[in-house]
Amino acid sequence: MAAIALSGCGIFGDDKDAEVEPLELMDFQESLDVKRLWSTKVGGGTKFLRIGLSPAGDGNRIYAASYDGKVSAYDPESGRRIWQIDTDTVLSAGPGIGDGLVVVSGYDGDLVALRAEDGSEVWRINVSGESLARPIVRDDSVVVYTIDGRLRVYSAFDGTERWALEQSLPSLTQRGSATPVMVGATIISGFDNGRLVASRLGQS
Repeated sequence: MAAIALSGCGIFGDDKDAEVEPLELMDFQESLDVKRLWSTKVGGGTKFLRIGLSPAGDGNRIYAASYDGKVSAYDPESGRRIWQIDTDTVLSAGPGIGDGLVVVSGYDGDLVALRAEDGSEVWRINVSGESLARPIVRDDSVVVYTIDGRLRVYSAFDGTERWALEQSLPSLTQRGSATPVMVGATIISGFDNGRLVASRLGQS
């Protein structure tokens, strides 16, 4: 029966997969006049990897990072670039901001903390795992979730590890992870094994 079904697919199906065509745009009534104030290029990117890089703001500046290692700070009103540095590493997630720091994660496991004021490097460590989740900087701590199922918390002062939590991964899983959520002093993390875990930020 399976052979008949497969042969049937061959008879009625197309030998060449049809390309998916985009739908036609729909007419709509504009209800909000949106004007572009400014735009800028952050750095080089990639079309082939799913990376977790997206701009973040602290109310005074906008921070952005690019795949080729550049991290920049911008004036939100004018788009003027205040500073830009090259971390000399391939970036995969960030930036996370807080406590006067801008933190980005590297494809090879580098975790780099920069001073938000001028972009100077404060510390750099290797967490032995790729991260696609934006680092969280809160209460003198940096929270990092890596795609190998590990949640780690580091000191915002010098990058020393405070504690780590590990969950087993399924045999087959997609490359990707969701950014943990901070609720007060509690870290809410979703893991690939289907577990939702709440952890205290200051636990040991």
